[in-house]
Amino acid sequence: MAVTVEGDDLFRYRIGSEKVVSHGETIEQLINNLEQEHPGFRDDVLNNSTNALRENVIVALNGTEAKTMEQPLSDGDQVFFSYIESGG
Repeated sequence: MAVTVEGDDLFRYRIGSEKVVSHGETIEQLINNLEQEHPGFRDDVLNNSTNALRENVIVALNGTEAKTMEQPLSDGDQVFFSYIESGG
């Protein structure tokens, strides 16, 4: 499945572009493919001990927040990664 992937500033810093096209049948597979294409991406978005999205990361699929890593993707979908700032 060809998927368009976009994100905020941290995403752009890691990927080196505003938008990329990648592949995956689920959000999890997409993240794994992005890691192969852009080493370090997985560590930016996943908690290494739980293999779940970090608390400060939101993934939107076609404008709606993805609820699980197993969320299926379809050809032409748009995925957006956003990092929530924390602190005071």
